[in-house]
Amino acid sequence: MALLDSASGKLIRDYSIQELTEAANLMRGYDLVALCAAGSGHAGGTLSIMDITAALYLKVANHDPENPNWANREPDYLVWRSQGPEPVSRSCVRRIL
Repeated sequence: MALLDSASGKLIRDYSIQELTEAANLMRGYDLVALCAAGSGHAGGTLSIMDITAALYLKVANHDPENPNWANREPDYLVWRSQGPEPVSRSCVRRIL
């Protein structure tokens, strides 16, 4: 499980492997846009972690995008990566897909 309704505990959406792959590719696109807009940065690290990020946030880690302060949500596994554009890409994809 991943995307849960924090009020009811019901699964909001179950992503297929194909959908996770598409989400990771979309996140890579957002990552490149962020790097270009910033005018600096190195894409290697953030591009390579997008498959893991998509799997964790859309399939594995229990969270409710509508309730980020939910007490029973999983911890932010990638908090150590928060210095780059990856968290922004992750947030965009959660709201679009």
